[in-house]
Amino acid sequence: MFVVQSAPPANSIRDDEGNYYENEEIAAAGSVASIMNDNGTTYYASFEAAMEKVTEGDTLNLWKDVRLAPQDSGDDFINLPSNVTLNGNGKTITADTSNWSGEDRHVIGIDNAADVTVQNLKIVGDYTEDADDPKVKAGIHAFNSTDVTILDVEITNCGTVGLQINGSTVTATELDIGESGWSCSVNVDDGNATVTPKFTFNSGTLSDDVQIYTELTDVTNVITVGAGTGLKPVNSGGNSGDPTGLKGFLYYTDDPAKLGEAYNATTNTVYETVEEALEKAQPGDTVEVVKDATLDTGDTIPENVTL
Repeated sequence: MFVVQSAPPANSIRDDEGNYYENEEIAAAGSVASIMNDNGTTYYASFEAAMEKVTEGDTLNLWKDVRLAPQDSGDDFINLPSNVTLNGNGKTITADTSNWSGEDRHVIGIDNAADVTVQNLKIVGDYTEDADDPKVKAGIHAFNSTDVTILDVEITNCGTVGLQINGSTVTATELDIGESGWSCSVNVDDGNATVTPKFTFNSGTLSDDVQIYTELTDVTNVITVGAGTGLKPVNSGGNSGDPTGLKGFLYYTDDPAKLGEAYNATTNTVYETVEEALEKAQPGDTVEVVKDATLDTGDTIPENVTL
């Protein structure tokens, strides 16, 4: 039962119907979300209703787990404007695409924005190994945005990657990603945006086989990983025109065996197959077999190459 005050109290705790509450605990108990700003705190019976009211300078709090369907308007399930914090308070947003036949969408979109924070939240997409046509792309997509902060966030079961960075500056701490449709946790690209991409990964667990990858050829000051993550950059065989495989991209991994069968320690390059690694090896190179592999009887080890 709610305790409703007839006159506005000093702390201005109210719901979207204009009722004022004695304290935040009472207000939050019957609400799904709230918006906090300089004018006080307003509580909402649905997350969608709160999202419609979010403006710059707000903190959007989630108080209950929600299943969220795509909206007819907007590019993504949730679109966060500049100078907004989304605080999940340990709750979960699950993408519900059961009645959606429109275009694939990201769960959270941060487009052309600045100073956006997503924290204390779990995001669950609609991807499973048996899914014929997942409608969720990335859990979080940052496009042409600056100073995006991700703190204590878990992203699972998204159809492409967990975190997609296109021409944005993003800092992530305590970020956990797994079970992504592309078996990739994070992708960093310029996205044809005007902002130079920069990703700082301080801590967390990226459990997909491909942990971080980028198509960018010049990655100077683009990707920074914390020492505790165990991630290191490696080059890869293949080229961008290949329909599948490593495509010659730069990867950050804690184990080359997650990416391929062989690793050239001299050139810091991982290859999908031992055969390809030997074909590309030069005199003086050392090729390491990092997981079980099969060689054809005609395969040879080049002269002055250590296998």
